[in-house]
Amino acid sequence: IDEVDNFSGRKDRGGISELAKIIKTSTFPIVCTANDITNSKIKALKKVAMDVEFQKVSHEDQLNFLTKIATENNINVEPNAISALARQSDGDLRSALIDLQALAAIQPITVDKVTSLDDRKRTQTIMHALRIVFKSSSAQTAKEAFRDVDMDMDKLFMWMDKNISKEYQKPIEIHKAYEHLSR
Repeated sequence: IDEVDNFSGRKDRGGISELAKIIKTSTFPIVCTANDITNSKIKALKKVAMDVEFQKVSHEDQLNFLTKIATENNINVEPNAISALARQSDGDLRSALIDLQALAAIQPITVDKVTSLDDRKRTQTIMHALRIVFKSSSAQTAKEAFRDVDMDMDKLFMWMDKNISKEYQKPIEIHKAYEHLSR
């Protein structure tokens, strides 16, 4: 279950405690991810779950793995493109594999095609950060969400302004969101 720390407590009220009960009684492993394991909303999960921290995969390990995958699947890719793909994923092997799969449809894979993914990644990163900000009750968590977003503050506020009405429908919720942003 991805990003359990982003349960909002509104439409999914009680979800964390129910998930903790399921984890306690399940004979199968249940994997949950979180961006902020210090978030008090997931305290019940922390009592019944094991904390495993993932590290970024090194550029060299990604390069070797992506080259192996490309070779085994007869993907026509320039050596420099594989390196660019590994570098662009910033240690996220899952992201690099998804990008390799997407680019395999438009072979040969070149450095230019890899770098064209940059705008998509930036949009995904911003949208991910916005989801965290809109669901967070902690100013510190909201601030940390933008740590990996390479954009100046004016543009970040423009993105937040544009997306508040997509996240919240009720006028009072929109009002509260703007009130929180102003702090």
